[in-house]
Formats: sequence, structure tokens, C-alpha cells
Amino acid sequence: MDKLEKIPIRNREFNWRIYEKGSLLDSGHGLNETATFILQQCDSNKSVKDIVEAVCSEYNTPKCRAQRDVENILEKFSNLNIIHWKEKI
Repeated sequence: MDKLEKIPIRNREFNWRIYEKGSLLDSGHGLNETATFILQQCDSNKSVKDIVEAVCSEYNTPKCRAQRDVENILEKFSNLNIIHWKEKI
């Protein structure tokens, strides 16, 4: 399956607080505004492709850059167990 079709799901065991310019996870990890936006999109409904499109729209950024950034951030989130993956059916 294409990685753009995978669906990231936020780990509900992590508590977090959203601030004006980012957020802070109870694990101590601080997220900038863009990473916070991406994590908010991890709602078990949106695929990576959907999130890339949302980032392009929200931040008026080229698709190739948004895709690279989203994939990198989601990989970091996955490695930190902040998200897990569900494959689109």
C-alpha cells in the first residue's frame, strides 16, 4: 500500500496542551505550530495524502515540500509512539 494512503491515528494515551504557537505533550516534547496542525489532523479519518493537502491549504506551501515535511513529522511521531497507523480499506 502506498504510504500516502495510510491513516495516522493519534495515540490517545498522550495528553497535550495547545498554545498559540504550538503545543506541549505530557511526554515533554514540544511541537511547533506546523507539527501541532499535523497532529490535529491525525483523527483516524484522514490519510497522509489528506493531511498533505490540508497543510498545502493552511500554509500555502508547494505540495512537494508539504509532502516531505508531513512524512518526516509523521515518521518522528510514529517513532515516539505519538501516533500509530491504520491502513485505508
